[in-house]
Amino acid sequence: RWKRGDKIYSATSNSHILVSDLFINNKLSGFDKLVHPIVVDKEDKIVWIPGIAHSKFAEQYNTNKMKVLEWKSV
Repeated sequence: RWKRGDKIYSATSNSHILVSDLFINNKLSGFDKLVHPIVVDKEDKIVWIPGIAHSKFAEQYNTNKMKVLEWKSV
């Protein structure tokens, strides 16, 4: 779960963006904000918010050990 003040370093804008701002800009409801998945690494850095943003940190990881995930909202 995300906490107030959590940020993601966006790969597309090369800047830190508040997770709450991303949810507001994408018009997620209060319930959707609670259940929307957020993928973090073992250091608790946000790597991916499915359908919304991915982090620049994701480029640093060994792609040989990665699994492909796809998020489909119903």
